[in-house]
Amino acid sequence: MRRLILISGAVAVAASACLGSNSSLGGSSRAPVVGGTAGPAAPTPQSVAEALRACTVSTPGGPTPPAGLPPAPYIGNGRVWVGLWPHGLVIVPRSNIGRDGELRMKFMWWRGSTARGLLHISGNDVASGAPLRARSRGYGLAGFNASSIFFPGPGCYRVTGRAGGARLTFVTLVRTCSALPQLPPSWRQRYSTWCNS
Repeated sequence: MRRLILISGAVAVAASACLGSNSSLGGSSRAPVVGGTAGPAAPTPQSVAEALRACTVSTPGGPTPPAGLPPAPYIGNGRVWVGLWPHGLVIVPRSNIGRDGELRMKFMWWRGSTARGLLHISGNDVASGAPLRARSRGYGLAGFNASSIFFPGPGCYRVTGRAGGARLTFVTLVRTCSALPQLPPSWRQRYSTWCNS
């Protein structure tokens, strides 16, 4: 079964770079997989363009967040907000890749006045169902809450944050900096700054 290789996005707490959000990623056709005589050929990995078409990444928007969140892109529902990476694409630098291949990225959340409670984050790869794990301790019961999300590998992920009876779900595509050559020049320039920091 072919696994989607996707990347999603969220604003890193430590990097408040504004990366723009209205560019379109041109498609590229994938070469056919050619099988050898010894057995079936391995599937060709999806390009970033193909992955973004296949992964229904969340569109930024919703009510204006309370003071404390960085500028857009973000998504919220009036009770919980989270910062998103531009274009729905999370690019993970080498320094955030674990020995086991786990990809770590920070996401910034905000709990509104009606979402008082500890933040709990869960989620999984949309294609394979592989679960992610998250760490969000030490931020009390209200307001700002940074988190580290550990993705088991590149993919398209559905992520849900819950606090005090409120919940917010977003979908993002996750890849590593090795995907930079596939990005449009305007995206590549901004993500390169992140990858080289």
